[in-house]
Amino acid sequence: MVARRQFVIGLSSGALALGCLRARAESQKLDERDPTAIALKYTPDASKLDSNKNAPYKAGSNCSTCQFFQGKPGAADGGCPLMSGKLVSARGWCAGYSQKA
Repeated sequence: MVARRQFVIGLSSGALALGCLRARAESQKLDERDPTAIALKYTPDASKLDSNKNAPYKAGSNCSTCQFFQGKPGAADGGCPLMSGKLVSARGWCAGYSQKA
């Protein structure tokens, strides 16, 4: 009886901890309305940008090929120091873009 009670309590605690971790990860994603994102013209999908209308943008450039992108190769998103370390989309782009060497 005690073992079952401990198991249920442990299971509940684990589920709560997992929920907290997920909420924390969600809160770290960059919001397009963030003042820094607005100032740097961040967009989560660079393929929708027109290089003629967005002066510094060059077709084919995106966060995954930027020197500031901190995600692993092939990751859907990663941290960016220009955006206070928040997660940006690998397919995104901003005016702070700088091609990886």
